[in-house]
Amino acid sequence: MKKVIFCIIVMTSLVFSESASQTTWIGGWGVEGPVTEFGNAFYISDNINYYYNEGKLVLAYNLASEGKREHIGELTSAIIVQTGDVDEDWDVDVVAASTGDSGKIVWFENLGGGDFDPAYKMIKELPYPSYYVSDIDEEDGIDIVLCNDYVSPNVFWYENDGMGNFSEWGIGSGYNSVDAPGTADFDNDGDIDIVASARNGAGGIRWYENNGSENFTTHIITEPPYYGQNEPFIPTGDIDKDGDLDFVIVRTNYHNVDWWENRLIPDGDVSFQLHSIQSGYTSPVHPWLADLDQDGDDDIVTTSSGLSSVDWWENDGSGNFTHHVISDSYPNAQHFAVVDIDYDGDYDIVTASASDNALDWWENINRAEDFQQGRFFSDYNGAKGVWVGDIMGNGLPIVVSTASGLGSIDWFKIQAGYRDSGYLTSSILDTEKQPDQYLVWGRIYWSGDEPYDSNITFQVRASNDPENMGDWSDEIDVSGVDLSDYVSDNMRYMQYKVNLYNGGTTPTLYEVTIYWSFSSPSGVMMEAVWNDDKVEVSWEADENILEGILGFNLYRRVSVSEGYETTRVDTFASMSDIMYKWKRVNDGLIRGENPFLYSDLGVVSGKDYEYMLEGVYDYENAELALCKVNGEAEMPESFSVLSVYPNPSSDAVNVRMFASNDGVATIMIYDISGRLLNSYNNLVKEGESVFCLDVAGLSNNLYLLKVNFEGDTVIRRFVILK
Repeated sequence: MKKVIFCIIVMTSLVFSESASQTTWIGGWGVEGPVTEFGNAFYISDNINYYYNEGKLVLAYNLASEGKREHIGELTSAIIVQTGDVDEDWDVDVVAASTGDSGKIVWFENLGGGDFDPAYKMIKELPYPSYYVSDIDEEDGIDIVLCNDYVSPNVFWYENDGMGNFSEWGIGSGYNSVDAPGTADFDNDGDIDIVASARNGAGGIRWYENNGSENFTTHIITEPPYYGQNEPFIPTGDIDKDGDLDFVIVRTNYHNVDWWENRLIPDGDVSFQLHSIQSGYTSPVHPWLADLDQDGDDDIVTTSSGLSSVDWWENDGSGNFTHHVISDSYPNAQHFAVVDIDYDGDYDIVTASASDNALDWWENINRAEDFQQGRFFSDYNGAKGVWVGDIMGNGLPIVVSTASGLGSIDWFKIQAGYRDSGYLTSSILDTEKQPDQYLVWGRIYWSGDEPYDSNITFQVRASNDPENMGDWSDEIDVSGVDLSDYVSDNMRYMQYKVNLYNGGTTPTLYEVTIYWSFSSPSGVMMEAVWNDDKVEVSWEADENILEGILGFNLYRRVSVSEGYETTRVDTFASMSDIMYKWKRVNDGLIRGENPFLYSDLGVVSGKDYEYMLEGVYDYENAELALCKVNGEAEMPESFSVLSVYPNPSSDAVNVRMFASNDGVATIMIYDISGRLLNSYNNLVKEGESVFCLDVAGLSNNLYLLKVNFEGDTVIRRFVILK
């Protein structure tokens, strides 16, 4: 008696398997495509951490609670804080300054992992210091550029010997009141130059040209009555995207936001042209350059203590700016830092408020369309300086701050769960299908971890028009499904969307691979049907296919399962290392009369199979057709182990079993000598259950798996292969 017939008829001639994989997304968003390979970039994402864990995707943080304060050290009247590797031991140290007549610049040594020596090391004692950390000589650790009213010269740099010992070198004089240095290679000659600004009195703005040996020539950019900002630094960047470095400055006592255009390109010489961005901006604190809207150019962020505001100016890419108010009710705004604090791939802002004695963070929503305020840390008396650095040495940006009222310098460990969900959309893939080719989509495979109730799903879409990719498919929650069930064949362009769902923690995606084949239409019709305990495969071929043919080979493989709930997803060393491999079922070539018939006896009732037909010619072998047959699973009356997979395995093995009633199953693992290695007791529900066993500690070998359930015992074998 025949049972359960399901076939797919594919009419093809010569087939060439193609694939595209993506194993990292660290290149970032913005590449819509079409592209001929996924590479390390993608089109767009939301609530996904793609940058700080190379080779994996996880959900971004949800900062539902305040940061955890980790004390670095004490410094009376601490104001400015910055970071850098002072002693060249591969971790990030902290440089801080205190204000007042007894001011000083000091550094705190990171002993590793954010554990600091609380006793600071002196760099320089002098009143009201202002500084910027930068590697001026590009050797032996970070150096420091310092501006000060009370010494001559007023601008100097401290050369680091690589162990945190500093030598002082004068650069320039002529200021009555100077603050806010900055550094950049303004003349494009490969070394670091310096810019400094007077906040009042003599001096104006000057830049200091480095000759490559740290000898500096003074150049006047502008004279008084133009005055700049009080502290802490002047940010530099290619604001107009013309290939040279400009700088932005706020005029603290004159209430302006300006940028100075470097005219090296196109003029050939360094000269600076003033562009006023905003006037009447009362008591600005300092600026910061960052691409908030992720359009490829530097925008400007500022705070104003006079206006109690946090603001950003949107750059159109040519240095023309549009003002956006983030908040107009942020009292006594102090320093701030721009940092991706929730690790979702865009820049957020962390600010200090002296009135609120607090740190706040402003979440960047949808590429700076909006910002949402959250309290980052409370009861921080005299909150003042804010900076960012890889304090823990794990590649993640960490906020560092000063509280002048507490005389404290601290870093803040993020305490957060993960977002509820997030997605990432790939670039559009161009398969380069030619008009005379027919494209058949293969399967989509991915590897990842899905702990607890977390989940990874994919959606796909395909089109012949990359400008109109159409609607997304239904969500795919099982690796290895046939894409032809979700998108139309013979489409040149493909795009995927991966969705991550929080089920108590984040899932993790490591790799995704999409397969397809090219062919030309021919005349082969193939089908497969169950007939009792065997599968009968038949095919009929046009005469042009049979011309010169020596015979056929028939290949079979187990079809990918519809999937079952498990506590994790199996990971493979490579997507090419797939358990669903073709096996030839015939011994000699299949010959006979058209139409052809072959009975496959080497099958297990209830399993789904796929068949591939190969034509053998005297000059080549050609894949001619594919088909699939679905089996009706005949469940045992009481208990059975249906499958153990993957087999071979590397770090985890899934045991799929059926029970006619609830109970407890004991799963035991033995080595080939009969020694018991592990034993597990698992609650089994009526029907099918899947249990994931951790076998990462087992070495390469053959093992026995014994399952006891209410008097029934089943033994299976599996192989560990790493």
